[in-house]
Order: sequence, then structure tokens, then C-alpha cells
Amino acid sequence: MIKLTYLGVDDPNTGLTMFFIQFRLENKYDKNVFVISNEEYVNDTAVSFIGGNVSFEGIKPGKKAVCNFCFGYDGMGITNVDEIYKVEFKLKLVNPDDFSEVYLETDTITINVE
Repeated sequence: MIKLTYLGVDDPNTGLTMFFIQFRLENKYDKNVFVISNEEYVNDTAVSFIGGNVSFEGIKPGKKAVCNFCFGYDGMGITNVDEIYKVEFKLKLVNPDDFSEVYLETDTITINVE
């Protein structure tokens, strides 16, 4: 019911200790969906993704959105985006009006970054 396309990992060079990971999500549900990530790992180290949604109203049915998650790398031993070789996470698609209503929870998604 969704199509998720990995777009890349980027260092925004903001001076903050964080990287962005970006996806294009196509919502094939007949409802608005809000994207939540959990169980996030980068190079087998637990991290916390922040962001992902372009709006608190969610992604409308039949529409696409670019979802940007950011994660901190301070203390992970990563100092350059080129040192990232694996990203793992799960996604939940939930009702934007009631986060306890889960439409879909994925298995672990693993991206081997090249």
C-alpha cells in the first residue's frame, strides 16, 4: 500500500552533528498517513530519527512526499557521511488524527549505503 524509494544520505553542513536520510513515499492508501520511524540503527549503532513528515496532516491518498529524517552522529564514531555503510529502521504509517491507529508497520528495512 506504500512505495518507499531511498534517495540518499546527506550531510547538510549546518555545523550541527547530524545527517539527513531522504525517501520518497507514495501513499496508495485511501486515507491520509503519517510516517513514524522506530528501531533505527546506523552502522549497527542505535540512533533516533527525527522528522519524516512534510505536514502534521500526513500524506494525502494517492500523493507522494519526500520524507527527510535526521539523526545525530555525535558519539557514534562517524565524522563523515562517507563512513555510513548501513542504515536499518522500521516505519509505521498511522492515522495523523490518532497515532494509536496504525495502518501498517514494516519489517526491518535495511539499506546498504554505497
